[in-house]
Amino acid sequence: VLPHEVAGLGAALNVIQEEDWRRERLRRNTSALRGRLIELGFGIPANGSHIIPLLAGPEEAAIVLRDALERHDLFGTLICAPATTRNGALVRLSINSGLIEDDLQRIAGACAAIRDEIPVSRWPITLRLGVAALAGDGAAGPSKNFRASGAAVDEASTGSDKQQRRIG
Repeated sequence: VLPHEVAGLGAALNVIQEEDWRRERLRRNTSALRGRLIELGFGIPANGSHIIPLLAGPEEAAIVLRDALERHDLFGTLICAPATTRNGALVRLSINSGLIEDDLQRIAGACAAIRDEIPVSRWPITLRLGVAALAGDGAAGPSKNFRASGAAVDEASTGSDKQQRRIG
């Protein structure tokens, strides 16, 4: 182990031990964005994570979703078979504590803008969870059995891989 690696590890441990505000802000950011997406009719499974999976279903639907998000300068991670089931493709959004309210609003606004383009109401997860707040229908929110958690903005994307890029 090199000295600079030890120093980096020490700094990381310091953040973990002394900066609880980051975890709390991450929880708030996650909860706020997750709630907004649910209100927009996106079926978001409960997972207790800072990752919000937008479960589009078939790979083609996830590609349409990814492309629509990219047109709004939002970039998530496209995940499809063999990493998922054949009809379980998704775009993963990973929230971080550095996001501010304007960032969360921009993400939710972009998702609202693309609802008609991507058939959220026909996504398997939306149908399974009973989410009724669909694009343009003015219906109420999720069913009583629906729980929210997790959330959205890939922060560690690098290189030319178009499937992983930073949002925000």
